[in-house]
Amino acid sequence: DMTIAVKQQNTKLLENTLLELSDPSSPNYGKWMTVDEVHSLVAPSSESIQIVNNWLKDAGVNLSQVSRTPNSDIISFQTTIAVASELVGAKYTVWKHVETG
Repeated sequence: DMTIAVKQQNTKLLENTLLELSDPSSPNYGKWMTVDEVHSLVAPSSESIQIVNNWLKDAGVNLSQVSRTPNSDIISFQTTIAVASELVGAKYTVWKHVETG
């Protein structure tokens, strides 16, 4: 399996919002966000998601077999070493300990 994190948006805004919601002197104190509101706030931009989708598709990844978190910031899929190598521009090597195998 290969897992890729896509950059979230508005993380500073989320931090500031949570601090405000936790501050007893704030008029928004205790008005907690729902999970869906948090996901919507920090979800990667649609442009970022499209760029990642194109990158994966160009490398031969079948997008119908990709699993994503609810806001698409974490993407996981099964792939071959050849495709993984192409995606990250690295050569994967298996190392084996001489004595223990």
